Amino acid sequence: MSTTRSARRRAVLGMVVGLALAAPALGQTVAWTADGAGTGDVFGVSLAGGADASGDGVPDCVAGAPEQHPAFAGKGYARLLSGADGSVLFTWIGDALDDDFGRSVCLPGDLDGDGRADVLVGAPKNDANGTDAGLVRAFSGASGAVLYQVLGAAPGDAFGYSLAAIGDVNADGHSDFMVGAVQSGGGAGYAHVRSGQNGALLRAFNGIAAGDRFGVSVSSAGDIDLDGSIDFAVGAELEDTAGLNAGSARIFSGATGLLLRALLGATEFDEFGHRVDAAGDVNLDGTVDLLVGAWRDDDGGMALTPGSATVWSGANGSQLHRFVGITGDDLMGTSVAGAGDVNGDGWPDVLVAARHDTNDEHTGVVYLYSGRDGAALMTLFGDEVEDSFGLAIARAGDLDGDGLADFAAGATEAGHGAPREGYVRAFLGGRGSIVSYGVACEGSGGFLPKLYLSGSPEAGKRITVEVSRALGGSTALVRFARKRDSVPFQGCTLYLGNLLGSTMLIPLSGSAPGEGTGSKSRQLPITMSPGSRITLQAFISDPAGAQGSSATNAIEFRLP
Repeated sequence: MSTTRSARRRAVLGMVVGLALAAPALGQTVAWTADGAGTGDVFGVSLAGGADASGDGVPDCVAGAPEQHPAFAGKGYARLLSGADGSVLFTWIGDALDDDFGRSVCLPGDLDGDGRADVLVGAPKNDANGTDAGLVRAFSGASGAVLYQVLGAAPGDAFGYSLAAIGDVNADGHSDFMVGAVQSGGGAGYAHVRSGQNGALLRAFNGIAAGDRFGVSVSSAGDIDLDGSIDFAVGAELEDTAGLNAGSARIFSGATGLLLRALLGATEFDEFGHRVDAAGDVNLDGTVDLLVGAWRDDDGGMALTPGSATVWSGANGSQLHRFVGITGDDLMGTSVAGAGDVNGDGWPDVLVAARHDTNDEHTGVVYLYSGRDGAALMTLFGDEVEDSFGLAIARAGDLDGDGLADFAAGATEAGHGAPREGYVRAFLGGRGSIVSYGVACEGSGGFLPKLYLSGSPEAGKRITVEVSRALGGSTALVRFARKRDSVPFQGCTLYLGNLLGSTMLIPLSGSAPGEGTGSKSRQLPITMSPGSRITLQAFISDPAGAQGSSATNAIEFRLP
């Protein structure tokens, strides 16, 4: 490992120690957080990562901010972020107001042959070739200079609505890419495979009927037919083949361009194909599998839309895993991404985002699921109500050099410094699992206290317990148990069963309702057995709460 690479790794690890408590994360350690520049930026609406543009040995990330404020529309921008610390390496800005520049971004690999990863940014409302024809612009990851651009074919094409890295499909030594054009002017939509070297068209795929929004999402599908060529997946969320707006995800041959497989939404209005991504070979059968989001799925006739995401076998199209939202308006499948092996068990894992409708809070939630068996591994929430955390999620590569895959998520509506500025947050992989469950019991001011857990739940290692959004100046009592339960307790719900004698008292800072925050760390006993499960929940002394207290959600962690 080079001196620069080693220094970067040490910087990341040192930063993690400092940031783990500054930015809450259920079940995961925060590497860094990068905020948008100002009001209405919606920074983080698009994300990509996993390739090294800066040349420091750490994979970087790129994020888009199309600047769609209710009162005005900006040009939009995209930022290349250092994977080591989240600092801004380059910022690229759209040409004109309402260009929607940054609606899609991609880090495809090396386009110009200089050994550095380069960057693609989509602007589907750019007017260079007619109103809303759209464009995709390629930038050098080394210098930030424009390499070339590709324009939409006609007005209304919305070319550049989606982008995806697909590897070197034509074997010319340059990484290639896919781009989607949803044809907002009334067309069916199309998707192109483009040369990374110069943007030349390599292959084109078209939707079936006007309004299908074919190309709303695009992805590599790996080599599912084992012919030696990379195949491609395209989502068409409003396709009507299986019912009105049921949607589809179609897989095309990289060798011939012919349709290999059509996956269809189950019922009308599912909008299946809203997001597609390669899941990796989750069942280890030698073919890449496909992850598809259907954010309007009513799961068999519910009045509202919990949404769903499914993993489909690349080998035969069978369903391997299915994930459904937990409430009627969760919109599960808002975003999906193959994550790589986050927990180190040898199977690639998957990320799925939802609105998170519990208690009508809508913070946004990102779930990490095991590719091995579909079990929940991690649960991560946005910081505040209506943050839209997880509207974009992406694999980030290995940021800290521990051999585990890391990932990133955007919270487009969040306002750390200004309304709707948005942020991007990177998370480090960890062994074991930490999953949130249950509903908090509100306290003073109507706030729902939150319980977070960060660190790696392994025998002999330290975890950090954090309580936030509680009554300032109060104290939280954290209780531990051996299993989940759900029984009335002090006017709230106790989600713990088979209570352990161990407790933790956490003094909370602040002086007002909702300002109470505090944390403590604890080393897990070296004698804990693999597979052990522990649950915890915090109760806060609060005169305005039920019977004088409020309560957090619960968390279960499991050792690897």
